Amino acid sequence: MAVLAAVQHAATLPKMTVAVPYAAFLALASLVACAVSLESTVFLTLGGMAQGLAIMLLWSCSSASCLASYSAQSLALVVVSLVLRLSSTLWLNGYLPTDSSGDGLYQAVDVCTLVAAAGLLRKVARGRGHGGLAGSAHKEQQGWSADGASRMMTCGILVAILLAALLHGDMNARPVFDTLWLAGHFIGAAASFPQLWLSISRAQVASAAHGDRVTRDGGTADAVGAEGEGETCASHFVSAMAMSQLFTVTYMWLAREDITCTPWVEGFNHTIWAILAPSALHLALVSDAMPQLPSF
Repeated sequence: MAVLAAVQHAATLPKMTVAVPYAAFLALASLVACAVSLESTVFLTLGGMAQGLAIMLLWSCSSASCLASYSAQSLALVVVSLVLRLSSTLWLNGYLPTDSSGDGLYQAVDVCTLVAAAGLLRKVARGRGHGGLAGSAHKEQQGWSADGASRMMTCGILVAILLAALLHGDMNARPVFDTLWLAGHFIGAAASFPQLWLSISRAQVASAAHGDRVTRDGGTADAVGAEGEGETCASHFVSAMAMSQLFTVTYMWLAREDITCTPWVEGFNHTIWAILAPSALHLALVSDAMPQLPSF
């Protein structure tokens, strides 16, 4: 009975937890859309705000039990993506919204998201460093060791930079910073995949162990509720990151005629397709995997 009560509690409390970030996002997004710009360029700013929403959804449950549900690799990729993107947008205009939100609001949203993501990453890393989140069970659910995950993430970042060096545009008229922006875009499109994979694998482990859980005593009830809340926030993180990519790909599609590059093949703009493809792939993969996410 205690476990049943905890499960019922986990089904209601996470809804209250995630409601506040969503309400704040809707209010701010409406304000920006109405007061700053009603043009299509607002989609780029909304994309940045949706990424901030994703991080705040994780912060809404940051207890030790919840942190066990979060992927440090996803948070690290968000941080790297924002650093690369800001290296361009803080002082160059090539990839900024052309409305008034590009005069500081867009960059401020990214800076705030960066600070929040870095702070949460530090908290997750410290928790695992003290052993609370780095047990063998977590590593088995995550599918690889911490060293293996770090190597894979580093290789992914290097591949993103290499592809960006080959496919970048010339909006900044500075090849290095055009490359860094595009690399940040590539990494941002992939940032939620480690969290998606971790959430699904944890759900499978939990499902397999469901028979054992129902036989445990009432002392496990609070843990079940806390873990359920963390899984819910992680699932909403994935959905908010997908919303960010949807806003971004919408803007880039509408602005496809304005994105320029030095073409490899005369008449073919490879940069715009290099920008659109990762976001479209992200949306396709997340849409396919969404039904498997726990507590969503």
